[in-house]
Amino acid sequence: MGVQVVDWLPVDPDEIRTSIERHEEAFLRGELSRTEFIRRKRFSIKVQREAVSRVFANSRLALKMARARLRGPGLKLAEKFQEVDEMDVAIQIRLRCLTAFAKLAMQYIFPTLRLIPTMCLKRIPTMYLKRHKR
Repeated sequence: MGVQVVDWLPVDPDEIRTSIERHEEAFLRGELSRTEFIRRKRFSIKVQREAVSRVFANSRLALKMARARLRGPGLKLAEKFQEVDEMDVAIQIRLRCLTAFAKLAMQYIFPTLRLIPTMCLKRIPTMYLKRHKR
């Protein structure tokens, strides 16, 4: 069974970090009406959710590719360990994405909460982002 070539979903790292910073949030909360503030915050949440969804899908592809390579013939023991490490990283990223989804959902329901949902994705490997094209 050969390894398939897959298309990674493009992810802009800036989309992940589009949450309103705390000092900006305090300023906007004072300057905008409650309705406008909530509208802007929910738009930001939607953008972040889409970016996290792409990272989640890319980690699934990485996991699938590592499994396929692991099952392939002729792998040396060291190569098998490397594939297992890649699978471990992909699983950790998927768990971080699930945490981010939960925080984004809470923040969408309660826009005045001060969470940083995508902070758990701050240091994800660039392989999950590298396919972004501007």
